[in-house]
Amino acid sequence: TIEFSDILTSLLALLEINEVNLEQKMGLIVIKLMRKIIEMENPDMMNPASEWQPEEWAPFRRRIVNVQLLLHEAGAVRIICMLLATAKEGKFFEELLLWANALLLGGNYDV
Repeated sequence: TIEFSDILTSLLALLEINEVNLEQKMGLIVIKLMRKIIEMENPDMMNPASEWQPEEWAPFRRRIVNVQLLLHEAGAVRIICMLLATAKEGKFFEELLLWANALLLGGNYDV
């Protein structure tokens, strides 16, 4: 059977392998998906995690941290840094920052 972590690793590899050649629209979809994987752990909010107040996500902290760690173990931080180094202004850059923000929500020191 395919594990969720295997799917995450494959999606992150898609971003890494095709760093330059990946069609920007496809990259945006994968980046937004990575961010939403974290944000979906808070069923009360539909907006980006960067807009959440602490009391809006605190009840779901443990769930959020578990997903942050799963993404970190799959290489998300390394890929975000790699993409930020080459990203230009615009929606792609903005989505990278929103993903990074969600990954670090709550000051997760392990990420």
